[in-house]
Amino acid sequence: MSIEDGYGDDWIPTATHVRDFSCDAVFLINDGHSIGTGGDLSDEERERLSEPLRELGLPQLARTHLPTRDLLDRETHLARYYEQLIAIAGARGSTQEMQSGGFPYFAVKPAFVSAGQDLTNFLWIDWVAETAEVLKALADFDQGAPREVWDDLDQGWAVRIVSRGPMTYVIEWNWEDDEAVLAGYAFATDELARQAAAAHERLSIIHRRLIELLGHDYWTYVPPAVEARAKITPAVIGRKLLASIGLPRAKRRDRQGG
Repeated sequence: MSIEDGYGDDWIPTATHVRDFSCDAVFLINDGHSIGTGGDLSDEERERLSEPLRELGLPQLARTHLPTRDLLDRETHLARYYEQLIAIAGARGSTQEMQSGGFPYFAVKPAFVSAGQDLTNFLWIDWVAETAEVLKALADFDQGAPREVWDDLDQGWAVRIVSRGPMTYVIEWNWEDDEAVLAGYAFATDELARQAAAAHERLSIIHRRLIELLGHDYWTYVPPAVEARAKITPAVIGRKLLASIGLPRAKRRDRQGG
């Protein structure tokens, strides 16, 4: 892979073939403690401000990544978990932080897992909409002509997914690290598409039910009007110009809430 241009696919022949895997969306929860405040805190302050969370009927609460396949029809339990976070934040004056997009408290991201090991990070994806976009892209492709499924670059971290007929290849790497060891994974295209479609449907159901239960969409970031206007910058115009003349570039997204 050429880190300089980010588009080389010479890593594909050496990608590790993964036969038994799970593709899903995961909700990131705390491992038994909640820190209902933001800011730059020392370890001692974080420990002092931590409050235990009760067992709420969630599967393996000690885990920090809960897949939608384990959460469907358990939305009331998940809502009770979030209610504790919101209550703690309210007691500490952090309610607005939660309501304006409470990353990392309500983070959701795609996940590829095999043998209990996370194969992907999707480091800069935090919201339901972003996660749904990845899952939909995975679900929509078929075993036809080779094509790019996903190509993203954000704050130096790159993710590339390409389809080559019966196999689909995924790689993540640090764009800014010339010493990065580049290793990708290969998945059966048809099975990956099937799992991604099912995960997308479950995520939509869970998201809708959580909004109904809590009365607010904590999983979608809505930028203020001023911030939205600020996105029209010379850099944005330059990228649009590159796109219009067909020069290769990796996609960049504006990081929000992190």
